[in-house]
Amino acid sequence: MGKGAGYERWAKGFNLKQTAKTLLFLQQHDIHSYEDLERMTNEAVTGADQLPEGTKLPTVKELNAERTRLILERQAEYAEYRKAKADRTEFIRAKQNADVILHRQQEERDEKMQEKL
Repeated sequence: MGKGAGYERWAKGFNLKQTAKTLLFLQQHDIHSYEDLERMTNEAVTGADQLPEGTKLPTVKELNAERTRLILERQAEYAEYRKAKADRTEFIRAKQNADVILHRQQEERDEKMQEKL
């Protein structure tokens, strides 16, 4: 190729290493014929190609739209939460007041009963 003796020596070494790696790979995967290699290569390529098809990532525009929708949903739910919390506070206060009033009325009844005896 006209690139010099150093390059030729490097290329021969590189090619030998690649050949050894390939033979080791074929042995590790129990591949004994070129047809087996072709079949297994096609299966690997097909399998890998099918994986990206099923997991398409959303675009930034889609993510921003989803984020906006979730923020609006949270704001609507938070308004309901504030109302439910206010209602809870009012019910608790009313119950406490009723307990005080009823307890006083019960004490007054008890006192009247005591006076009659």
